Amino acid sequence: MRFAEKMLLNAKFYPLVRRARHWDGARCALGLVEEGHICYGIADLVAEQLFPWISEVSLPYPCGCSWHPLCGRERAPVNAIIAQIFNEHVIDRREPVWTLERLADWIDSVDPTPRTPEVEAVEAVESIAICDGKMVCS
Repeated sequence: MRFAEKMLLNAKFYPLVRRARHWDGARCALGLVEEGHICYGIADLVAEQLFPWISEVSLPYPCGCSWHPLCGRERAPVNAIIAQIFNEHVIDRREPVWTLERLADWIDSVDPTPRTPEVEAVEAVESIAICDGKMVCS
C-alpha cells in the first residue's frame, strides 16, 4: 500500500492532531501510516521505517505560501514537507488552504513506490463508467 492511500484510509478511523504523531488517540499525517504498539507517542514502526523514501527524497516545498521562510527557496525531505503542509495548511488552515485529499494527491505524485498490478487494475475498473447501457472510459 502506498503512503497516500494508507494515510487517507487511516484518517477515517483516527481524529487528526497537529504537531504530534500520536496524541490521546489522534494522529498527524505521518502518524496515520505508522504501525504497531504506541508507547509515549512513538510507534513500533514509524513512517520513515515503513516508507524510507520520505526521509531520503528532498523536494521544494509545493505549498507556495509566502510566510514560510523556506517555501520556494529550499528543498526539504518529503517527511518535513508533509508535516509542514499538514500542520499549517490542513489543520491550521493557513493560506493557501490544503485538504487532506490534496496533500495525499501531492504525496502520491512524488511517491517513487511502484504501483502494484492489483491497484492499477482497480483504478482501471473505477475509471469505467456505464452510459446508456454501454461501457465508456472516463
